[in-house]
Amino acid sequence: HPSFRLDALGGTVREMAGDTLILSLRSAVVWATFTIASALTARIDNDTSAAYQVCQQLWLSTALINDALAIAAQTVLAQALSKGRPEAAMETIKKIISWSIGTGVFLGTAVWLSFDEIAGLFTRDIGVQEKIQSMLPFVAVSMPFASVAFTLDGVLYGARDFQFAARTMFAASSVAIVSMIIGTLTESQSDDVFFIWGGFLGLMLTRVLVISRRLRDRNGPFSSLVKDEID
Repeated sequence: HPSFRLDALGGTVREMAGDTLILSLRSAVVWATFTIASALTARIDNDTSAAYQVCQQLWLSTALINDALAIAAQTVLAQALSKGRPEAAMETIKKIISWSIGTGVFLGTAVWLSFDEIAGLFTRDIGVQEKIQSMLPFVAVSMPFASVAFTLDGVLYGARDFQFAARTMFAASSVAIVSMIIGTLTESQSDDVFFIWGGFLGLMLTRVLVISRRLRDRNGPFSSLVKDEID
Protein backbone atom coordinates (compact mmCIF):
# COMPACT_ATOMS: atom_id res chain seq x y z
CA HIS A 1 0.00 0.00 0.00
CA PRO A 2 1.40 3.44 -0.94
CA SER A 3 0.74 5.01 2.48
CA PHE A 4 2.53 2.11 4.18
CA ARG A 5 5.57 2.58 1.97
CA LEU A 6 5.60 6.32 2.68
CA ASP A 7 5.35 5.70 6.43
CA ALA A 8 8.25 3.25 6.25
CA LEU A 9 10.28 5.71 4.18
CA GLY A 10 9.52 8.50 6.63
CA GLY A 11 10.70 6.35 9.53
CA THR A 12 13.92 5.57 7.69
CA VAL A 13 14.56 9.23 6.92
CA ARG A 14 13.93 10.22 10.56
CA GLU A 15 16.31 7.51 11.73
CA MET A 16 18.99 8.66 9.30
CA ALA A 17 18.48 12.27 10.35
CA GLY A 18 18.89 11.29 14.00
CA ASP A 19 22.12 9.40 13.30
CA THR A 20 23.41 12.32 11.23
CA LEU A 21 22.71 14.76 14.06
CA ILE A 22 24.53 12.56 16.58
CA LEU A 23 27.60 12.22 14.36
CA SER A 24 27.53 15.94 13.60
CA LEU A 25 27.65 16.71 17.32
CA ARG A 26 30.54 14.28 17.67
CA SER A 27 32.41 16.06 14.87
CA ALA A 28 31.74 19.41 16.54
CA VAL A 29 33.33 18.14 19.75
CA VAL A 30 36.43 17.01 17.83
CA TRP A 31 36.61 20.38 16.07
CA ALA A 32 36.35 22.18 19.42
CA THR A 33 39.22 20.13 20.85
CA PHE A 34 41.56 20.96 17.97
CA THR A 35 40.50 24.61 17.99
CA ILE A 36 41.23 24.98 21.70
CA ALA A 37 44.61 23.28 21.25
CA SER A 38 45.48 25.67 18.41
CA ALA A 39 44.40 28.67 20.48
CA LEU A 40 46.54 27.56 23.42
CA THR A 41 49.66 27.12 21.32
CA ALA A 42 49.06 30.47 19.59
CA ARG A 43 49.33 32.14 23.00
CA ILE A 44 52.90 30.86 23.43
CA ASP A 45 54.76 32.31 20.44
CA ASN A 46 54.71 32.31 16.63
CA ASP A 47 57.34 29.59 16.18
CA THR A 48 55.53 27.21 18.53
CA SER A 49 52.19 27.91 16.86
CA ALA A 50 53.62 27.29 13.38
CA ALA A 51 55.36 24.10 14.47
CA TYR A 52 52.21 22.84 16.15
CA GLN A 53 50.18 23.29 12.96
CA VAL A 54 52.70 21.21 11.01
CA CYS A 55 52.73 18.45 13.62
CA GLN A 56 48.95 18.49 13.94
CA GLN A 57 48.58 17.86 10.22
CA LEU A 58 51.00 14.95 10.43
CA TRP A 59 49.05 13.58 13.35
CA LEU A 60 45.75 13.98 11.52
CA SER A 61 47.17 11.99 8.62
CA THR A 62 46.76 8.97 10.87
CA ALA A 63 43.01 9.58 10.95
CA LEU A 64 42.78 9.98 7.18
CA ILE A 65 44.82 6.85 6.48
CA ASN A 66 42.82 4.82 8.97
CA ASP A 67 39.55 6.02 7.48
CA ALA A 68 40.01 3.26 4.92
CA LEU A 69 40.26 0.66 7.69
CA ALA A 70 37.35 2.18 9.59
CA ILE A 71 35.07 2.17 6.54
CA ALA A 72 36.03 -1.40 5.71
CA ALA A 73 35.38 -2.48 9.30
CA GLN A 74 32.04 -0.70 9.34
CA THR A 75 30.83 -2.37 6.15
CA VAL A 76 32.03 -5.92 6.82
CA LEU A 77 30.96 -5.85 10.47
CA ALA A 78 27.48 -4.55 9.62
CA GLN A 79 27.02 -7.36 7.10
CA ALA A 80 28.18 -10.02 9.57
CA LEU A 81 25.94 -8.74 12.37
CA SER A 82 22.90 -8.39 10.11
CA LYS A 83 23.32 -11.99 8.95
CA GLY A 84 23.70 -13.30 12.50
CA ARG A 85 27.32 -14.38 12.08
CA PRO A 86 29.06 -13.48 15.36
CA GLU A 87 32.18 -15.50 14.51
CA ALA A 88 32.75 -13.50 11.33
CA ALA A 89 32.04 -10.25 13.14
CA MET A 90 34.56 -11.02 15.89
CA GLU A 91 37.17 -12.08 13.35
CA THR A 92 36.65 -8.79 11.52
CA ILE A 93 37.15 -6.80 14.71
CA LYS A 94 40.34 -8.67 15.61
CA LYS A 95 41.82 -8.26 12.15
CA ILE A 96 40.97 -4.59 11.82
CA ILE A 97 42.49 -3.82 15.23
CA SER A 98 45.66 -5.73 14.32
CA TRP A 99 45.95 -3.84 11.03
CA SER A 100 45.38 -0.50 12.74
CA ILE A 101 48.11 -1.23 15.30
CA GLY A 102 50.48 -2.17 12.49
CA THR A 103 49.62 0.98 10.56
CA GLY A 104 50.08 3.19 13.62
CA VAL A 105 53.42 1.61 14.54
CA PHE A 106 54.65 1.95 10.95
CA LEU A 107 53.66 5.62 10.73
CA GLY A 108 55.04 6.40 14.17
CA THR A 109 58.34 4.73 13.37
CA ALA A 110 58.58 6.57 10.06
CA VAL A 111 58.05 9.90 11.82
CA TRP A 112 60.53 9.01 14.57
CA LEU A 113 63.25 8.19 12.05
CA SER A 114 62.66 11.28 9.92
CA PHE A 115 62.74 14.18 12.39
CA ASP A 116 65.23 16.32 10.50
CA GLU A 117 63.82 15.61 7.04
CA ILE A 118 60.22 16.30 8.06
CA ALA A 119 61.06 19.65 9.64
CA GLY A 120 62.98 20.74 6.55
CA LEU A 121 60.13 19.82 4.23
CA PHE A 122 57.78 22.38 5.76
CA THR A 123 59.95 25.39 6.54
CA ARG A 124 63.39 26.94 6.24
CA ASP A 125 62.99 28.85 9.47
CA ILE A 126 65.50 27.37 11.95
CA GLY A 127 63.41 28.35 14.96
CA VAL A 128 60.31 26.62 13.63
CA GLN A 129 62.33 23.57 12.60
CA GLU A 130 63.64 23.20 16.13
CA LYS A 131 60.12 23.43 17.52
CA ILE A 132 58.88 20.81 15.05
CA GLN A 133 61.70 18.46 16.03
CA SER A 134 60.83 18.87 19.71
CA MET A 135 57.17 17.97 19.07
CA LEU A 136 57.63 15.07 16.66
CA PRO A 137 58.44 12.50 19.39
CA PHE A 138 54.99 13.13 20.89
CA VAL A 139 53.43 12.75 17.45
CA ALA A 140 55.27 9.49 16.80
CA VAL A 141 54.40 7.94 20.18
CA SER A 142 50.71 8.83 19.93
CA MET A 143 50.20 7.55 16.38
CA PRO A 144 49.58 3.86 17.26
CA PHE A 145 46.96 4.85 19.84
CA ALA A 146 45.32 7.30 17.43
CA SER A 147 45.27 4.64 14.72
CA VAL A 148 43.43 2.15 16.93
CA ALA A 149 41.02 4.79 18.26
CA PHE A 150 39.95 5.99 14.82
CA THR A 151 39.55 2.43 13.57
CA LEU A 152 37.41 1.47 16.58
CA ASP A 153 35.02 4.25 15.52
CA GLY A 154 34.34 2.18 12.42
CA VAL A 155 33.57 -0.82 14.62
CA LEU A 156 31.01 1.19 16.57
CA TYR A 157 29.46 2.53 13.37
CA GLY A 158 29.18 -1.00 11.97
CA ALA A 159 27.05 -1.93 14.98
CA ARG A 160 25.05 1.33 14.67
CA ASP A 161 26.31 2.34 18.10
CA PHE A 162 26.37 6.02 17.12
CA GLN A 163 25.19 7.44 20.44
CA PHE A 164 27.90 5.62 22.36
CA ALA A 165 30.52 6.82 19.85
CA ALA A 166 29.38 10.41 20.39
CA ARG A 167 29.30 10.09 24.19
CA THR A 168 32.74 8.52 24.21
CA MET A 169 34.17 11.32 22.11
CA PHE A 170 32.57 13.93 24.36
CA ALA A 171 34.03 12.32 27.50
CA ALA A 172 37.46 11.84 25.96
CA SER A 173 37.54 15.39 24.57
CA SER A 174 36.58 16.76 27.96
CA VAL A 175 39.55 14.95 29.52
CA ALA A 176 41.85 16.28 26.78
CA ILE A 177 40.63 19.89 26.99
CA VAL A 178 40.86 20.01 30.79
CA SER A 179 44.39 18.56 30.64
CA MET A 180 45.44 21.14 28.06
CA ILE A 181 44.00 24.08 29.99
CA ILE A 182 45.51 22.96 33.30
CA GLY A 183 48.83 22.47 31.55
CA THR A 184 48.62 25.97 30.09
CA LEU A 185 48.06 27.48 33.52
CA THR A 186 50.92 25.48 34.96
CA GLU A 187 53.34 26.20 32.12
CA SER A 188 52.23 29.76 31.45
CA GLN A 189 55.82 31.02 31.38
CA SER A 190 57.17 28.18 29.28
CA ASP A 191 57.10 27.31 25.61
CA ASP A 192 56.77 23.62 26.43
CA VAL A 193 53.76 22.09 24.66
CA PHE A 194 53.93 18.76 26.42
CA PHE A 195 50.49 19.41 27.88
CA ILE A 196 48.96 19.75 24.41
CA TRP A 197 50.23 16.41 23.15
CA GLY A 198 49.55 14.84 26.52
CA GLY A 199 45.95 15.95 26.08
CA PHE A 200 45.75 14.37 22.63
CA LEU A 201 47.28 11.16 23.95
CA GLY A 202 44.67 11.18 26.72
CA LEU A 203 41.99 11.72 24.09
CA MET A 204 43.07 8.60 22.20
CA LEU A 205 43.72 6.40 25.24
CA THR A 206 40.34 7.22 26.78
CA ARG A 207 38.55 6.30 23.56
CA VAL A 208 40.49 3.05 23.15
CA LEU A 209 39.85 1.95 26.73
CA VAL A 210 36.16 2.88 26.78
CA ILE A 211 35.37 1.36 23.38
CA SER A 212 37.33 -1.81 24.26
CA ARG A 213 35.15 -2.16 27.34
CA ARG A 214 32.07 -1.62 25.19
CA LEU A 215 33.10 -4.54 22.98
CA ARG A 216 33.02 -6.81 26.04
CA ASP A 217 29.69 -5.50 27.35
CA ARG A 218 27.19 -8.36 27.53
CA ASN A 219 24.29 -5.92 27.37
CA GLY A 220 25.58 -3.82 24.47
CA PRO A 221 25.30 -4.15 20.69
CA PHE A 222 28.19 -6.63 20.71
CA SER A 223 26.53 -8.97 23.23
CA SER A 224 26.16 -11.76 20.69
CA LEU A 225 29.89 -11.67 20.05
CA VAL A 226 30.73 -11.82 23.75
CA LYS A 227 28.33 -14.70 24.39
CA ASP A 228 29.66 -16.56 21.35
CA GLU A 229 33.25 -16.29 22.62
CA ILE A 230 32.22 -17.50 26.09
CA ASP A 231 30.36 -20.47 24.60
